[in-house]
Amino acid sequence: MSINNKQIIKHRPFAYSLTAVVFFWSWVTAVTFPVGVILDLETESGMVWNTTIAIAVEDFYASHRDYKTRLVLNVRDTKQDVFGSAVSVVDLLGNFGVQAIIGPTDSSQARIVSELGNRAQVPIISFSASNPSLSHANTPYFIRTGLDDSSQVNVIADIINHFRWSEVVPIYEDSEYGNGIIPFLYEALSSVDAKISCRGSGSIPPTATDDQIYSTLKVLKSHEARVFVVHMRPSLGWRLFKKASEIGMMEDGYVWIITDGISSALDLADPSTVPLDSMQGVLGVKPYVQTSEALRNFTSRLKTRIRKDRDLNSDASLDVHALWAYDTVWALAMAVEKVVESSFSSSSSTSTSTKDHFEKSIDYSNLGMLKVFSLGPELVDAIVATEFSGLSGKFHLVDGQLQSSPFQIVNIVNGWAPGREVGFWKSSSGLSRRLSAENMINTDVLGPVIWPGESKHFGGGGRRMLSSVEKNKRKITVIVPMKNGFNEFVKVESIDNRTKEVNVSGFSIDVFKKVIKNLNVDIVKYEAYQIDENHNYDKMCKELKKNSVIVGDVTIIANRSTDVEFSLPFTETGIAMLVPTNKNSYAESGSPWILFKPWKWDLWLTVFGFLLLTALMVWVIEHRINPEFRGPPSQQMSLVFYIVFSTLVFPEKEMVKSNLSRIAYIVWVFVIFILTTSYTASLTSMLTVENLQRPRITDLVSLSENGDYVGYQCGSFVNNTLLNNFKFSKSKIKCYNTSEEYNMALSKGNVSAVVDEVPFINVFLNNHSSNYTMVVQTHKGLGMSNTQQTSGYGFGFVFHKGDPLVLNVSSEVLQITQGTTIDDIDKKWFPARKKSEDHNYIQLSFRNFWGLFVVTGGASVIAIIVYLSNFACSNWGEIKDVVFSDSSVKTKISMTATIFQIQSR
Repeated sequence: MSINNKQIIKHRPFAYSLTAVVFFWSWVTAVTFPVGVILDLETESGMVWNTTIAIAVEDFYASHRDYKTRLVLNVRDTKQDVFGSAVSVVDLLGNFGVQAIIGPTDSSQARIVSELGNRAQVPIISFSASNPSLSHANTPYFIRTGLDDSSQVNVIADIINHFRWSEVVPIYEDSEYGNGIIPFLYEALSSVDAKISCRGSGSIPPTATDDQIYSTLKVLKSHEARVFVVHMRPSLGWRLFKKASEIGMMEDGYVWIITDGISSALDLADPSTVPLDSMQGVLGVKPYVQTSEALRNFTSRLKTRIRKDRDLNSDASLDVHALWAYDTVWALAMAVEKVVESSFSSSSSTSTSTKDHFEKSIDYSNLGMLKVFSLGPELVDAIVATEFSGLSGKFHLVDGQLQSSPFQIVNIVNGWAPGREVGFWKSSSGLSRRLSAENMINTDVLGPVIWPGESKHFGGGGRRMLSSVEKNKRKITVIVPMKNGFNEFVKVESIDNRTKEVNVSGFSIDVFKKVIKNLNVDIVKYEAYQIDENHNYDKMCKELKKNSVIVGDVTIIANRSTDVEFSLPFTETGIAMLVPTNKNSYAESGSPWILFKPWKWDLWLTVFGFLLLTALMVWVIEHRINPEFRGPPSQQMSLVFYIVFSTLVFPEKEMVKSNLSRIAYIVWVFVIFILTTSYTASLTSMLTVENLQRPRITDLVSLSENGDYVGYQCGSFVNNTLLNNFKFSKSKIKCYNTSEEYNMALSKGNVSAVVDEVPFINVFLNNHSSNYTMVVQTHKGLGMSNTQQTSGYGFGFVFHKGDPLVLNVSSEVLQITQGTTIDDIDKKWFPARKKSEDHNYIQLSFRNFWGLFVVTGGASVIAIIVYLSNFACSNWGEIKDVVFSDSSVKTKISMTATIFQIQSR
């Protein structure tokens, strides 16, 4: 440890104390900014939000210790009462001089509080008042740091349109909170040609009794419409679903969609108080927040604080309103610092202190009982202009309201309160199964939904626009691609020249038959579509007619989804390269020199060289003191090499007497132990595991840059991928049809690699796995406009645009691919399929052990030097006479050797 580090450790208590003093002084000298917080602390969500706000203040100033301002919170409980919230605001403004108010949480309270804020010029910042009629434009000092309810109506409308339901019944709370969304919901549903049924019949007062709820549901049940959109506070919502379940409205044939108010509340809900069993199959809509390390850290700290301070459900998830509350505090703290700094700068010429000047910004002239905050307009502008990355995502206000974020669509199943994710919605791209930043394939397919009554097919609810699928047998024509190769997926057995009907078989055909087994679908006939240079898969998709479906090896890619609709994929996805490799199984080769293969020649030579060095060391040291090492030269040499070489099998530690030779000898034995262990492991690997050399080619980019030839399957989208995405010259790509053509082209070197989809390459490797390997392409750093355009989503069934059958088929595909059915079909058509594994061993070289050789060589050399130095000192008189004599060099060496041969007494 360095001296500086020791000094730091020595004075660390002082450093901590100094930091604490500085931090305390910053609070003492800072400008305090009183902030009112108005929450419903009698609710669990209100208590969680209160704790969140307190933590947010602590976190902010822990990260911004140099700030000259400090928010001071004054918390008031409205007790869920509008009048109580108004009294709290008057008290905070009149007696405590608060200069900003966070809250209230309810829209009806926010309407009155925002009017008081306007009179006092004090910003009212609410993260949960969601009535769209409350706006910054109408009430300048009202700022919404959450989303209003109108932001989710387009999500609901797209879901309605997605499932082609024609009639929808809104069930809503008859209050400031519930009524605000209805005009916007009507407008959104009208835009997708959905009819609003039972207008006004679904209105339920917030104080309604169970009997009133029961009566309302009875009236709605008597109508034909079966799709309900529920918008109300959670406490009323729980009672609604409990009654709906009791009267049989949570069974097969009904559809329920809940808005953010209930969906987000499920994250905080105590399972013992929420009737989850009565909500099975409900679809929910809520804002999506991406998980981050900061969010996980905050969640952990909040749960710990809740568990410590209050008897709350600490295992519950955070709802998005808590994150908005946290970000609201940060935005306010940033804006306050900015306004105070600006105010201080303008007052610097008068030598007025920051604190005094800021206090003078409050006008104590009576405006009723309220004080007017003269810096209110500047603070409102600063808050609206604040932007940063918060826990809930990007904090950016547009027209005094948080900018809309993506929405998550969840399905409540199996008693899981937050709900199972089934998709997302973005204003730019609509519904999608997965959320992507850009270039997302929108196949208009959500994840599988479990509907009320545990039905896995669509909710029959709502009198769908196209009901012929349910009422009458759907007649379809199946189009199959016809080509020369890869007939395992689809094969045209025969064609009727008169009717053009065909007999077909294959993996894709069997999967499709299993899919439609449980659907009201009849296959009228099969027709073949010839795939060749002039008629590819893209053209086949564009020519698809109504009441027809393409079944075969058709890949789901972006440019095709503009003309047709795809089912969910039923095969694995991606493209890959097929490249040759050299098989090398030493166990089967019968090589007589296999024992020398684990080590490279440089390691063998090094080991032999160090054996000689160790032998020399042992002889030099032991010769004069150990009788075993005297006698004829041949006897001495054989003994030395016997001792050293025997260490490869067992050490002869008793035959050496000198401590110097023992130390060097022990080091050598340790090195030999490491070497023999490594040798044994490498040899075992060679004898038991087949080794496939790593392919020379690992990516398409290098092939394109080197101007190599590559092959692809005729008619495949891979042709466009190679030309457009990987910038291959058209002259450098070659078209092949069958597995044998692939084998021929690769074995003769006509192409360096074949690029195809993973399912086709797996088929090829069934018969040629010993000579080839697959290199999967990841497409990182290629600057592509669309990754899925390049690799595809696997094989899917193709339908005409707008065909409602695609949704039923997708649901069945999911059931088949998640069960054992797909495995049985796979074994039928691909019995020899094996997963190839790339087994490799490492041939050891001197570079792997050079450190060991440095240690043992150094030990031997040092031992020899020490011994010879001692010998020279002990016999310096005789050696000096020899060295300074007039004899020849040869004679001097001979005389010195004679002295060395004399046994020490």
